[in-house]
Amino acid sequence: MHWRDIEPHEGVGLEIEVGARVPACRLEVSSSGRGRWCVSGVPWVWGRVDPEFFGVDLHRRDDESSPHVIAPWRADEARAQSRDRDALVALARALDASNRSPLFAGTWRLELARKRWGALGGVATRQLDIIDLEGAALAPAHRFDDWGASGSNRVALLRRPSSPTSGRVRSWRKHAREGTLPPVLLTYVTGWCTHLLLDGHDRLVAALAEGVLPRVAMLACVDVVEQEPSEIERDGFVRAYESILASASIESRQRLNRELIDRFRSSVTQLASTRARFVGDPSWDARWDAEVEGESSARLRSR
Repeated sequence: MHWRDIEPHEGVGLEIEVGARVPACRLEVSSSGRGRWCVSGVPWVWGRVDPEFFGVDLHRRDDESSPHVIAPWRADEARAQSRDRDALVALARALDASNRSPLFAGTWRLELARKRWGALGGVATRQLDIIDLEGAALAPAHRFDDWGASGSNRVALLRRPSSPTSGRVRSWRKHAREGTLPPVLLTYVTGWCTHLLLDGHDRLVAALAEGVLPRVAMLACVDVVEQEPSEIERDGFVRAYESILASASIESRQRLNRELIDRFRSSVTQLASTRARFVGDPSWDARWDAEVEGESSARLRSR
């Protein structure tokens, strides 16, 4: 695996090239709309897409055991990687070293979400809003995400969040106060229009307990698409650019410069559809139903 920094105007992030490897953290789906997110073959989240495509019914595991997608952060590591880029490099290395990683061969982006006050939850990447990050820690184990006009883009946990008074959360709360809390790690499942929290359940609870949003790192596989704008498009934009530039404010000039760079790119990266293993076994749907029923029964017994 090797990486490079993405363009500075796009924010803090890495573009990662991954060689041949088999992902241990992945989505499984059937033709019925049922799916499950598995880590090393163990399901952590079950989803069923509404037959009319109004949304997705989600069930997560209702215990506090960790999927260990990456190795746990140590306190000294967290303090040493407090700068944004250093934290992303540490995450990239942890994903590469993990035998439970979702990485497979291809081009990936690992980037920090930026504050965006127009979105509930307050953050977004260049391509995706991240909705209701605070609510993820309070959401029930079973919920329905309404897609509305453009998908929910809400965050789903893989497990039950720990108590804000638990030992590990208390230690992370200190980091949240000091500004050394490592980012939480999300990935986007396109078929569910949902972000999954791969790592950082306790860090999310700790940050919210301290009244702040944690830094959010988004991992996504991307397609590199060649583009060649027509001369009419290029010339028209250049004329508009030249006519506006002289009287534009500094902020407007920066925005125009970014747009000019994008217009003349020979290739762009686009969010790739989530890769999934299709299951054709006729008995798989029945097993899915039994697993979800078992999780629901366990929740009722624990009340």
